[in-house]
Amino acid sequence: MSLLEDDETAYNLRGAIAQESKLAVSEYWEAYTRIEQQQQEQRRQELLGN
Repeated sequence: MSLLEDDETAYNLRGAIAQESKLAVSEYWEAYTRIEQQQQEQRRQELLGN
């Protein structure tokens, strides 16, 4: 019985890690996109002389 419980725990932990990884990737791309937009706006402002 103990081995089955360990397998289930490991399965659940792998699922949790996978979910956290997906969330981290999503947050990374959101930050990346936001920074790209800020840099693009900054370059635009510099070209306009503001």
